[in-house]
Amino acid sequence: MVHPLNNSQVVGAVHLINQLPQVALRTLDAIHLSIARDLEVETLATADKVMAEAGECLGFQVVRFD
Repeated sequence: MVHPLNNSQVVGAVHLINQLPQVALRTLDAIHLSIARDLEVETLATADKVMAEAGECLGFQVVRFD
């Protein structure tokens, strides 16, 4: 499923980067997480260690592909 990006999700991504200074969260990862929060996603599947760490910090159930 593809969802268009809106301004509030971009602003949300900036807030996530500021909210998680202990995680080396990259811009595109922050956008993905912002969209997931906006869509009320509960589970995040990723092979990216930084994305997984950020997702866990934000309360997502994280499934890691190692």
